[in-house]
Amino acid sequence: MLLREFSQYDITSETLPQMIAELERAEATNTLVAKLKDFLVIVKALEERLGDSYVDGESFYPIVVEQLEHLAQFKESHVYIDGFVRFSKREFDIVLQMMKLAKRVTIVLPFEDANDALAPDELFHQGALTYDKLTQAALELGVEVETQVKMHERHRYRCEDIEHIEQNFEKITPDRQQLNGGFRMIEGANRRAEV
Repeated sequence: MLLREFSQYDITSETLPQMIAELERAEATNTLVAKLKDFLVIVKALEERLGDSYVDGESFYPIVVEQLEHLAQFKESHVYIDGFVRFSKREFDIVLQMMKLAKRVTIVLPFEDANDALAPDELFHQGALTYDKLTQAALELGVEVETQVKMHERHRYRCEDIEHIEQNFEKITPDRQQLNGGFRMIEGANRRAEV
């Protein structure tokens, strides 16, 4: 699990010392810095031991980034990305490469207002934060950023019960409505089981 997460966020024995140095400059707690130094020892030993013999799904992402450049037909592609709220470091690298190379990239993100990025307690904070990060990256790459299209009408999840919950989610006193059978609330043994 740890190896997969390190791979997902592109954390290696080469990037860890930079992270440790940044934390030391920021005067992070000694415990956190010491734990990262321990991780560095472990990661170095694992990389030496496993070499190129351990490959997970995340390890292919840099190859995708590299190979996209060589696909002539990709330059005429229209890419649609939906179902994400945020991207891992490696996923973000692929999205950036697509933004550079494809004719057009459309990304659907769930948020009400770009200012949601400034308020961590907002329901759609993470989507707005991702939007800000993507917009900044696009500007740095010289990629045109089109005007936002806000979808006020739902084109999926056409269940009246879910729609009612969405409309009343943040109300102190929600409106009452009789369920029509499209929604059931089930308690799981723990958070993981509920998901």
